[in-house]
Amino acid sequence: MIYVPLSGGAVEAVDYGTFSKLWTSEKTAEGEQSSCSLRVVDLEGRKAVVFGTAAYDSDYSIASGSLLALDAATGTMVWSRKNTSSGWYWTGVLRVGDYLLAGDAAGTMCAYASDGTEVSPPLDLHAAVNSDPVAYGDDGALVVTRDGVLHKLSLSSTGRLTDTSLKVLDGCVAAPTVTGTTAVVVGGTGEQGSTTTLALVDLSSMTVTRTVTSTGGAALPVGAIKAPALVSVQSGGTYAYFTVNYADNPNSTWTGYGSGGNLYVYKLGDLEASLLYAPSSVNANYCDSPVICDVAGNLYYLNDSGFLVRLSATDAGGDTGGTDGSGFTPASGASGQGTTTNASLFSGLRSADVASTEKAADSAGASARVTDDASTAESGVALASEVPGTDAAEAGSTALPIWPIVGMAVGVAVLLWALVGRRRENGGERA
Repeated sequence: MIYVPLSGGAVEAVDYGTFSKLWTSEKTAEGEQSSCSLRVVDLEGRKAVVFGTAAYDSDYSIASGSLLALDAATGTMVWSRKNTSSGWYWTGVLRVGDYLLAGDAAGTMCAYASDGTEVSPPLDLHAAVNSDPVAYGDDGALVVTRDGVLHKLSLSSTGRLTDTSLKVLDGCVAAPTVTGTTAVVVGGTGEQGSTTTLALVDLSSMTVTRTVTSTGGAALPVGAIKAPALVSVQSGGTYAYFTVNYADNPNSTWTGYGSGGNLYVYKLGDLEASLLYAPSSVNANYCDSPVICDVAGNLYYLNDSGFLVRLSATDAGGDTGGTDGSGFTPASGASGQGTTTNASLFSGLRSADVASTEKAADSAGASARVTDDASTAESGVALASEVPGTDAAEAGSTALPIWPIVGMAVGVAVLLWALVGRRRENGGERA
């Protein structure tokens, strides 16, 4: 099942195998729209799709919204809770024990029972929640508010929330990714949070252990990271893959750019990130897409050009004859190029045999495929479990299993990019 949010707060269910529509729920309100992650949870033995909506006033401020649960099999309403002073925007609902956690655009985090009843006083986080909460421990969660503060939440048996917080960034709309006791927090720092920044946080001591703002000796492009990092535990270390919401050199109609929407990789412990893939002028654009990974180790992501980029992983590993001695040959042509400034970063990892982009060309059904089959680009996307003779223990991992993280990224990618017109935030600011 694929669940897609529609205007008016409705949701449509699509069969994963056939892409045929199964049902469309009723609208919650004409002016409401779900720009949130849809979460499938178990409510007393019934699978339900739980999500929030937001409606805007004349000043494009969030004025109201609804928190809803739909029967996952039929789309019928299980319950709905109206918020007359705020709404839920760019966030999701998390199941922790017997309760559901949800934070709204006013910065209020609440715990709800399975029937949607609020079970304890709301917790004021002092800034809008525009990212998904992430489970941590048996009775806790992590969430980053828009002002870049990481909140480590604890939930009592009665549903009461307590908070330990840490200022990490100056702006954040992306969920943290957890590996062991380390949280990878992404966003921006500085004026208006525009300095692209990745930060590592030790969750046991709630301290920032490293901030990363550069690649190849220069600053990462201005624009910040708008989607969760994909974290992969591999034989050579732990890697975080992320995109940057930046584009430059627009054409005369602002429909395309000369550069932008790059994909980067950061090895935890290093001083800076490395550029993994740079789109060409054909598919360069702003990007608030997460990176996702399939079972074979291939990487995928989208940007505002509408192109889907795949970096393919093979079992070759090591040196595949790249021009820089790292097993890495930059791709060329309209599909963009891959590059690295750190040859040792990709040593022993899987290499990509194709860097390709594909896009539906028009509403008439014609399609265009841009690919460079002759070139190779190292992706370094092997999971520890996929490297012969290694396992998570050999990789020095105390991390959570990677597939929940990948699953989260897949869900976010599908749901976020199902939203039409999601380029602008609060009526004026680019996502």
